[in-house]
Amino acid sequence: MIVPLFALANAGIVISGGFLSSAYTSPITLGILFGYVAGKPIGVFGGAWLVTRLSRGRLRPPVGWAAVAGGGSVAGIGFTVSLLIANLAFRGTQLEQAKLGVLSAALCAAAASWLVFRATAMLPKPLRIRALIGTSESIVDLALPVDPDHDHMRGPEDAPVTLVEYGDFECPYCGQAEAVIRELLAGSGDVRYVWRHLPLSDVHSRAQLAAEAAEAAADQGAFWELYDLLLAHQDALSRRI
Repeated sequence: MIVPLFALANAGIVISGGFLSSAYTSPITLGILFGYVAGKPIGVFGGAWLVTRLSRGRLRPPVGWAAVAGGGSVAGIGFTVSLLIANLAFRGTQLEQAKLGVLSAALCAAAASWLVFRATAMLPKPLRIRALIGTSESIVDLALPVDPDHDHMRGPEDAPVTLVEYGDFECPYCGQAEAVIRELLAGSGDVRYVWRHLPLSDVHSRAQLAAEAAEAAADQGAFWELYDLLLAHQDALSRRI
């Protein structure tokens, strides 16, 4: 809401019934409006589809087609650069019509984007996941792929999204992230969380011992119990035995 209101306040046009009536029949306003609201989504979606077809699927979006359509709709929102180009291209009434076209396109594109993602959210879960994430192979940039027999995991093993954290039990940021991760896991069955040890011994003198203690607990089937305890009491870590 803030950005459109900011743009409207700084557009420098007077909104009146007569102006709106004449502007919305102007080829300038309509050209900008349809160029953004229809042209951008068609260009983004059509370009991705055409490349996929011509490459016979070898080149394809790494996300689902609903995400591509939503991204194309979002691309129809233009502000600063659009208004700058309008100021360079037009003067007087034509400039006001162009600014109205930019603002109207932003409003319509935002509404179209909401409709796309709202409609996607109403799909059955398997279709929704496919529409948003797609069927392309996952991009894996980890040196070591996730191993269910070795890594410490929370969440469904077949989840489409995997979050890997290289953590340090003494790191305050890891402790702050834990609440967010727990909320994420509680609110969605589509995420798998993996913890991997990365004790920064040069700045956290007790992190290595904490990691070793967690692995000792893992050998007894109690890794996550100690994990929760260590992150909940980071300020109480001690070398005392």
